[in-house]
Amino acid sequence: MQSATARLRPARARRALVGVLVLTGVAVLSGCAGHPVPTPRTTSTAPTRAALPEPVLGAPIGRTSIGFGTVRPRTVSGGGDPTSAIDSVSWRSWGGATARGRGMGCFVPNGKPLSACLRRPVEVIATALGHCDGRRAYEDLGWWFPTEGQRFDATADFYIRGCVFPSTT
Repeated sequence: MQSATARLRPARARRALVGVLVLTGVAVLSGCAGHPVPTPRTTSTAPTRAALPEPVLGAPIGRTSIGFGTVRPRTVSGGGDPTSAIDSVSWRSWGGATARGRGMGCFVPNGKPLSACLRRPVEVIATALGHCDGRRAYEDLGWWFPTEGQRFDATADFYIRGCVFPSTT
């Protein structure tokens, strides 16, 4: 046979639960009484530029290359002769479809030997935003010497396709 206190336990538990629910409801309602209901915000599922990793410049093109595979490199060199190098690069833009900058390079006047190289300002352009070695990257890099009358030319000697060569790292 059940004792009188055993029969009262479920009733007390129900009353306690109802009391907690009532207090919770009162607290919720009193907290919202003077405040407007917030409007839901719509969110875009498209990635923003900030959410994407910053692109690198191509991929390393040999053990002696410099700047390839890095973000906003100050010096870029294919390795070897000085005409494949630019330094003191200051990027005006980076991360969009095209990156542009200025730097210094080795200009060899027509008909002169490599030893006659003159340091001249260069305009730099990185294009073909895609992927190199699994990283977001500018696949092509070009530069020209505006002070020597040159204009951008993707078929010129100063145009490197950064993802053409296999990675050596």
